[in-house]
Amino acid sequence: MGHTNIYYGTLAGVYDCGFAYWPYQQDMQEQGVGLDEVEMKHFVIGHQDETILMWPDAFTMNDGWVYTIANKGNEFLYGELDFNGPDSNFRIIRVHMDDLSYLA
Repeated sequence: MGHTNIYYGTLAGVYDCGFAYWPYQQDMQEQGVGLDEVEMKHFVIGHQDETILMWPDAFTMNDGWVYTIANKGNEFLYGELDFNGPDSNFRIIRVHMDDLSYLA
């Protein structure tokens, strides 16, 4: 969660693999309510890449950058994860989003 956005992963079949965010501050302002009553009306695709963001997982932030761990959880679930192949099964992705952590 950032100062202005909440980040979440998107999966193939719904949207392309990647992550999106909900500008909750915008929705709170438009609806005139607090965080406990706001409804999600807007979302924005932050980054998409089905090659490296097959299964975006945990998110964290630092100095305007969003970091996510991406893995091939979908292949693991079906017993198709290849630990001997040339491709990485786990990645750390960094994308500049110009947002700060809610802890900052």
